[in-house]
Amino acid sequence: MRTLVLFSFFLFACVPFVSAELRYVSGIELVNSYDSNIYLSPDNEKEDYRNILNINLGAISETSVQNFNASYHLNFNKFWRYRTNDYIGHAFDINFLRHISRKLSFNFSDTYYLSEEPLEQDPEITALRRQRNRYARNRAEIGIDYKLGRESYLSLSYLDSRLQNRASDVEDSVEYGPIITLKYWINTKHGVELGYSWNRIEYEETAPLKRDTLITAYNYRFSPHTLGFINYNLEFFHAYDERDYNNHTITVGMEHAFSPRWSVGGSVGEFFWDPEYGDSKSGFVYELHVTRNFANSTITASGSGGSREEYTDAESRGFTKYNSLTLVLLHNLTARTKLTLQGSYHHDKTLNRQFQRDDIWNFGGGISYRLFRWLTCSFDVEQRERNSSDPDKEYSDFIAMISFKGNYEWR
Repeated sequence: MRTLVLFSFFLFACVPFVSAELRYVSGIELVNSYDSNIYLSPDNEKEDYRNILNINLGAISETSVQNFNASYHLNFNKFWRYRTNDYIGHAFDINFLRHISRKLSFNFSDTYYLSEEPLEQDPEITALRRQRNRYARNRAEIGIDYKLGRESYLSLSYLDSRLQNRASDVEDSVEYGPIITLKYWINTKHGVELGYSWNRIEYEETAPLKRDTLITAYNYRFSPHTLGFINYNLEFFHAYDERDYNNHTITVGMEHAFSPRWSVGGSVGEFFWDPEYGDSKSGFVYELHVTRNFANSTITASGSGGSREEYTDAESRGFTKYNSLTLVLLHNLTARTKLTLQGSYHHDKTLNRQFQRDDIWNFGGGISYRLFRWLTCSFDVEQRERNSSDPDKEYSDFIAMISFKGNYEWR
């Protein structure tokens, strides 16, 4: 409730700035879906059909001095067989940018969702919830940017991220702290970047965690279309009831745009995990992304690997070593018909908490047809699998859905 009050307050505070240029978007969607494993159980799978009603409202403003985008999503979920799982979900997003002067700008963003799904809607969060209990996540960031040159700036921001759960086996958590970033181009070819962030994570019962991160980078522009860089990050992690550690990461990479329709970028390096007690470990770090636009198609491929931290999700696996790969194909069969194919793979292995290894696959696709300018019909399927060293975390699930979605925009 407090989050919704803050959302309403900020939305109305922005209205005097953006009301003259606002565009409004509304939409309604009817979905009928089949789910082969609604609890994502490893052995006692329960299938069910579900009717979903989505109601979407949005406001957009884009001018020379500001950008404002707000959306609200309300969804009613009705199960056919297991009716105790019926629930009402909410989600909203706000992004606001205001140029106060020629050099100074203010920005604010907030993302909130309330759900009972076993997997969160953020694809970066792979943690599994065994029961369909209500939870809410809110992530807000506010900051100011001061322009030092055409591509140089100083940024100050503050992050606040909160998770609330009804499940007894998942703790509520809050993560907060300031972030400062300086990016400065000495000339057209040489640039440097310095950053520092301080984060504190607090729980209901577990002792809090603290993290300090230093970021340094050197950028070299070979041409207007090619950029090379060297990054070095150093993280100091302090836990009050488990071993502290430092993590060093160094990467070298390059980005190149062959044309407006084709770009590629990537980096390679290594991380060095140095715990207070025990043996140090290292691992390969890489990142690759390719985007290719054709006349009627777009192909996007991305992959990454290295280390990451999971301290504010349902499983809280801690410091993990991971590999990830994603491929997406969008194709316009006709002026009214669109085809989507996607697949992803994710591998995780814990390093500082109870050992766990996970392999997660996700494959799917869909086809949509625009019946009218304001009405679209679509059919989508998805298969998701998880293999784990913890048998209780494994699952296999197939989802199929057909939907009708209408949109209307006015000023």
